[in-house]
Amino acid sequence: MAKRGFFSNGIPYLHFGKGEDIILVFSGGPGNDIPSGFMLRMFTSGFKRIAKNYIIYIVTRKFGLPEGYTTRDMSEDYATIIRDEFVVFLHLYSEGVVVG
Repeated sequence: MAKRGFFSNGIPYLHFGKGEDIILVFSGGPGNDIPSGFMLRMFTSGFKRIAKNYIIYIVTRKFGLPEGYTTRDMSEDYATIIRDEFVVFLHLYSEGVVVG
């Protein structure tokens, strides 16, 4: 079952799957919304095999980004969640490939 939430710095996430290791997926595209309903089923179905052995976190951008918020600010937000929220080995997912 997929669970939604927010990290301490306001980054929204959705996580699902089983296992000890984590895959972190940076969801791009317009908007900041975590998929729901039909789109959630479509999105998670692509991870069905991987989710048998990994916990998958899908993260997006924070809501209400201030004027002048840059990609550097965004990368610092992501670095914060990686440093502060994850104490197990973390895999990054990029373009269909698990890295690390």
